[in-house]
Amino acid sequence: MDADVIERILPDAIHAGDMADRHYKIINLKAQNFLRLKAVDITPGSERIIEISGKNGAGKSSVLKAIWSVFANREVSKGIPSPIRSGEESGSVSVDLGDMTITRSWTGTDTYLRIENKAGAVYKSPQALLDKLKTSLSFDPLAFIRMDKKEQRATLLQVLGVDLDSLDREREGYFNARTEANREVKNLTAQLAPLQGLPVDLPKEEISATDLINRIRAAEETNRKIVNTDRVIAAKEQEIKELETRLINERKNLEAAYIAREEMQEIDISEMEQQLRNIEELNKQVQKRRTFEDIVSRLHDASKKSDYLTEKIEDIDQTKKEALKNATFPIPDISISPEGISYREIPISQCSAAEQIRVSVAMGAALNPGLRVLLIQDGSLLDSTSRGIIEEIAEEQDLQVWIEVVDESRGSGVIIEDGEIIS
Repeated sequence: MDADVIERILPDAIHAGDMADRHYKIINLKAQNFLRLKAVDITPGSERIIEISGKNGAGKSSVLKAIWSVFANREVSKGIPSPIRSGEESGSVSVDLGDMTITRSWTGTDTYLRIENKAGAVYKSPQALLDKLKTSLSFDPLAFIRMDKKEQRATLLQVLGVDLDSLDREREGYFNARTEANREVKNLTAQLAPLQGLPVDLPKEEISATDLINRIRAAEETNRKIVNTDRVIAAKEQEIKELETRLINERKNLEAAYIAREEMQEIDISEMEQQLRNIEELNKQVQKRRTFEDIVSRLHDASKKSDYLTEKIEDIDQTKKEALKNATFPIPDISISPEGISYREIPISQCSAAEQIRVSVAMGAALNPGLRVLLIQDGSLLDSTSRGIIEEIAEEQDLQVWIEVVDESRGSGVIIEDGEIIS
């Protein structure tokens, strides 16, 4: 490739910024061997509405599809697997937007895209450039009317540049977490009910029955010793009377017994025996107190978590309100809710046909600020009021609208017959 050709290949970055600020319309359309079209060359001029008319099967729809295929071939190819006119080996469509000319051609199963500026310079990545120009709705704004409520809502949010889905997902997470926290609060509150009214002087820990039994046994042993000592004293006293000969020795034994007795003190075990009888019930009360305190702590944590999650949900709801409040809607009096969108406080599905068309065309224009071209199929179904609304909006928003109309009278517009223009 020589130097002159290399210099004429433009990187997308050079003009990507410019395209976002430009408004493009179709200056000229050429199509050759595309679907039913043989050779078509249309230069719209300054009119807002370009009517493509003719009999059924004449090739009217092929004109709109030719424009569509240039800008959105990926979508078109799903419904048009064979774009080349029957019997021909190749076909092409070329659209002149003023600053650039876009040409898409087909040969066999292959498709090619080329974009040139006025000087003949070629864009390096043409499809990426096209993606900045169009959206699917821009090619048939009345498709908005045929959408279900969820699709209409999603489309309006796309126009507004507001992403409520991620906020809704985040809100749902907090909501589910709060539900779980509230369930825990309810469960813990129910568990607290039978534990109310416990004695305030309960010990913190259960009392050991083994320790108390050991103390009782030790006391009993001491008491047995006292009894035995008393028996020794009595025996010795008797022996003194009976055994005068052993008086001296026995008096010593008696004195020793007196001394030992004085060092001993009788222990009252009645209170400990009562504690032993009550220890099982006491320990049950202690366990209940511990359970009570644990549930109170968990209840506090669950309630605190629920309050936190409620604040997060309220924050998200407020963020959604602010996002919609600050958004620029494509048409006055339109509003959005989780169920769908409304126009003048009436669900879009219940609006009049004229109101639906006004909203739908405004949506198509808002979705595609760069390429000011709308394509409308089944234009014959539009009454004069609907047609007037479209013309009014086209004038207000600087739009170029191509409408397909079934007309056998050859009365007006670009008339297609057998794949060619006859008027």
